[in-house]
Amino acid sequence: STARLKYEQALKIKPGENYPKSMLERVSQGTEQLKDAQQNYQAAIAGADKLFDKKDYETALLAYQNALKILPSEKYPSQQIEKIEAILLQKQKLDENYAKAIAAGDKFLVEKQYAEAKTEYQNANNLKPDESYPKQKIEEVAGLLLALKEAERNKKYLSVVAEADQLFDSKDFNQALLKYQEATTIKPE
Repeated sequence: STARLKYEQALKIKPGENYPKSMLERVSQGTEQLKDAQQNYQAAIAGADKLFDKKDYETALLAYQNALKILPSEKYPSQQIEKIEAILLQKQKLDENYAKAIAAGDKFLVEKQYAEAKTEYQNANNLKPDESYPKQKIEEVAGLLLALKEAERNKKYLSVVAEADQLFDSKDFNQALLKYQEATTIKPE
């Protein structure tokens, strides 16, 4: 460093002076401390980068903050901290939207608004495809919708058969036959 050269020159001029000697020792100590700081910084960054690559963002954030404390003038930790904060904010929004979709789906399910519930559960599933809860609820709602559709079909079938029976009992056989044929189109089985 420049300071070291100046103190060494001063010692050459006046070899007996204590001040340049003590300052050279301090420069040497400072150089050692800087080396140690750089080694600690490199180790901290390597650890933080591993955590970042593993997507352990909360722990990586702390590790980058620690690296920044070791060498505050370094820009890389600050850049990584900004990236992590953006990722965490995005994750927070995703979690909030997922929770809203699940809550809405659960509410619609309780209110027996099955189509709306299914839509909300599908939204939740699109946000977090690895979660099992939305998938289970989608299947549950699909089963309920199928049962509801089958119940409506049965109700209509029974209504048409009842009409046909009345027509048959009143001896209107042509109309009764038409109603029985209509019933077979509703439930061919």
